[in-house]
Amino acid sequence: MDWHVVLAINMDLAAGLRKREIILRIDAGRRWLKRRRRRRFGALRDAGVVLCAVYSFLEANGCFCDANGS
Repeated sequence: MDWHVVLAINMDLAAGLRKREIILRIDAGRRWLKRRRRRRFGALRDAGVVLCAVYSFLEANGCFCDANGS
């Protein structure tokens, strides 16, 4: 399993999603990465896209807080 797939599983489990939803998200992510690779995007750019997606997910789920703790 690729590291981004493992990370996606852990994030989805933390978000309390059901197993079927997690599998669907992993499959969608794999298809998306394959399309990107076909367009000759480099591995570094793929990693950057994954990191942006991770940050967006964490931010959307309130994993970051400001100086006031909110």
